[in-house]
Amino acid sequence: MAMRLFPGLMPLYDSPPGKPEGMPGIYRLLEALGAAGHQVHFIGIVNPSIDQAPERGLDGASFEVAGTRFHLIELPRVKLFVSLWGKTPFAEVLALYRQVSLFFRLKGAIKRLRPDVMYMGTPSHVVGALCGKSAGIPTVLKFYGVHLLYPSLGSLKAFLRDPLPRFAFKMPAALFLIDNDGTHGDRVAEYYGVPKGKVEFWINGLDKQACRPNLDRDDVQRI
Repeated sequence: MAMRLFPGLMPLYDSPPGKPEGMPGIYRLLEALGAAGHQVHFIGIVNPSIDQAPERGLDGASFEVAGTRFHLIELPRVKLFVSLWGKTPFAEVLALYRQVSLFFRLKGAIKRLRPDVMYMGTPSHVVGALCGKSAGIPTVLKFYGVHLLYPSLGSLKAFLRDPLPRFAFKMPAALFLIDNDGTHGDRVAEYYGVPKGKVEFWINGLDKQACRPNLDRDDVQRI
């Protein structure tokens, strides 16, 4: 029986018909998992208040792209919150409200889809790990770099300003996949006490099809 994989919560973006959606680091993973015989489900967050809603539909829509079953969920909105989006200190209140809402929506999706593994991306590490723990499902947390965490290690002010990325490293995950992009994700994981056996610190792969060995440097410089 094919493993039912539940790879992360990332925003969905429009793409050409029949093509996976989003950044290559995500959709190529989905293609590889499908090719390996896994049954892949992808949760997409629809946020019409700040993003363009995908043309494929809104809350509850389900469709298949390149072997991956996509499910759209729309987190609850309050008109007052939408008008205050991005305004301090209301932005922090709204962020917490959305994370709590996401927790309950994700628990419902887990109960419906019954995944064997969960693969969680930014910004849903904490919610995903807690849901996985409560359901007894191994959870993989994927970090596309850690951005400004390393320079602010030990800073209470930075922690209070943006706690979720830091809490992510304290979550009960089975594996932490961190991109080696120069932001010192390995040191951040070590600082927060993540066991080395649970950390994979990888450099992103290279698309060999993008290589142009006969590239004319002079032409490029003139552009």
